[in-house]
Amino acid sequence: MISHINNVTFKILQNLEVLFLHGNRIIEYPVWTLSTNPYLISVQLAGNLWSCDCAYVHRFMSWLDKYRTKVYDAEVLTCITNDVDQPVIRFLGHNASSCQETREVTSSHIQTEIVNDYLPLLVATLVTFTIIIVTALVLFLYRNEMRVWLHYKYGVRFFQRVDNEVD
Repeated sequence: MISHINNVTFKILQNLEVLFLHGNRIIEYPVWTLSTNPYLISVQLAGNLWSCDCAYVHRFMSWLDKYRTKVYDAEVLTCITNDVDQPVIRFLGHNASSCQETREVTSSHIQTEIVNDYLPLLVATLVTFTIIIVTALVLFLYRNEMRVWLHYKYGVRFFQRVDNEVD
């Protein structure tokens, strides 16, 4: 499923006629940039997680009013608020004039994904650090036994003082 589209993705496709973006996870693609495609005759946009941010909905609806004949599923377009209690689905056509931003959370979907992505990294770092500390502690506590074992097994002398004698 598509979750992000670069703003200039469809600008370079000047001969684009049909565009199906329905059923993805797109949140804030600026659909008004599709007006630069002169041959575009059909667009499907429903089934995405469009943002209910007032500024975004206003620009979206302005574009939709002008190009409604090209948008195949304009009547069923919805947006989803980022409400603390529960996500609210609103139909874009009915609520464009009564846009309210009072109960929306200021953080975006991207910020929650970043926080969730750092958690495994944090756990792995803490586990690695703990293993290194425990290994260093075991080596320190059993240094004499390891010195004897290494000398017996490999003939290598570790953990011994070397005094420099000057003759």
